Amino acid sequence: MMKNLIFDFDGTLADTWPLIEAVMMRLIQEMNLPSRTVDEIKTTIGLKLEEAPLILWPDKHDIKDEFVTTYRRIFEEIKDKVDIGLFPGVKETLETLKSSGHRMAIATSRTTQSAEELTRRLGIRDYFDCVLGADKVVNGKPHPETVEKILAEMGWQPGESIMVGDMGVDIKMGRSAGLSTCGVTFGNGKIEDLEAAGADLIIDEFDRLILVHSS
Repeated sequence: MMKNLIFDFDGTLADTWPLIEAVMMRLIQEMNLPSRTVDEIKTTIGLKLEEAPLILWPDKHDIKDEFVTTYRRIFEEIKDKVDIGLFPGVKETLETLKSSGHRMAIATSRTTQSAEELTRRLGIRDYFDCVLGADKVVNGKPHPETVEKILAEMGWQPGESIMVGDMGVDIKMGRSAGLSTCGVTFGNGKIEDLEAAGADLIIDEFDRLILVHSS
């Protein structure tokens, strides 16, 4: 039985794409960078923030620091002005899982502070025993460090835990840490990436977790 569930945040629990897109569009304009498509930007979701410019503009080797600083400034300026929300069934499913004795955590590439703020804004923070962001680890996704740190802190066993995420890096991170993995198709990732990463299970609706959590 899977006693513990570790979730990605962006694209798994919450539809934060409108906020990410708004920040990126303004950043590209401010920094006078070549435009990038929605699909190109979405490939960087789940990675540490400082890794994004290396993927989106590989020929610009000196913009990492400015990119990170600019992104975080714009995010702070507009985070309360852009609507975000939970995906359908998320809150009800978390309530059911919590009530049935499951323990839950979040492993995100956001900073811990950002994840804490957004989960409180969305009314789901109290469902989680641990929220761990990329600022608390040396190695971001798909490296297993984030999951391993949660397991160690919570005293959870890999064989009794499952990683749930929308991106291939989430699945790879979970598998590398010895967890079962579940991909969701309604987020920012693509089903073929989840399959290629080796997801044990792929679901189209969040509340399907209620049916499969004990398998």
